[in-house]
Amino acid sequence: MKIYPPLHPENDPERAARISEAIADFRPEDDMEERSRQLALSLLKAGHLIAAEAELTAISERRQAGRC
Repeated sequence: MKIYPPLHPENDPERAARISEAIADFRPEDDMEERSRQLALSLLKAGHLIAAEAELTAISERRQAGRC
């Protein structure tokens, strides 16, 4: 796994706003999704935009895998 340095919100405010909105609009279906949402929010607050976005993507992928 490659570790990237944090991409802080002030360096990409549009992306930060988009991720923040996605987290706010997200409605978890179970406890695991709620924990993932909290993790994404914590990552965003810590300035890790890429990791927060990856966590949201992982939630979406898990949902789609469960519906197949």
